[in-house]
Amino acid sequence: MHLIPLNIPDNNLPDKCTIKMPATGKGRYVRQTACSGFGIITLRLEPYPGPEPFLLVWQVAQEQIPPEFIPGVVEGIRQVAQQERAEGGRLTYIKVRVIDGSFHPVDSSVQAYTRATFLAFEEALTRTTIIPFIEAETKPENFTP
Repeated sequence: MHLIPLNIPDNNLPDKCTIKMPATGKGRYVRQTACSGFGIITLRLEPYPGPEPFLLVWQVAQEQIPPEFIPGVVEGIRQVAQQERAEGGRLTYIKVRVIDGSFHPVDSSVQAYTRATFLAFEEALTRTTIIPFIEAETKPENFTP
């Protein structure tokens, strides 16, 4: 298991949001056309008190997802984190666990893992409640350090 603090600036925005409870999502990016790509990843999102806005916990073996695809996973998280949410602001203070995945020795790429991570993160968000960050500070639920 590797812990990777992610330096995703929250720009000190007054409107921030986080998740109320853990959730899991799976992202599949599999293309066999001229723009081929292969990346499958399963993420578990958890509330996280910091000190960094995001923490990536890499819990998969090199045989599942080789470490050279970590930059793609980080970029996928960054893309989701920088979006304004309808619930009020940008996401912050979330632990992202990579719990499963697979790769193809020829077709996998950093870009495929960026897209797969984005899809997995968005799917997990549909399975939890997004709340204003102030509320999360006063009422933590299901917190595991």
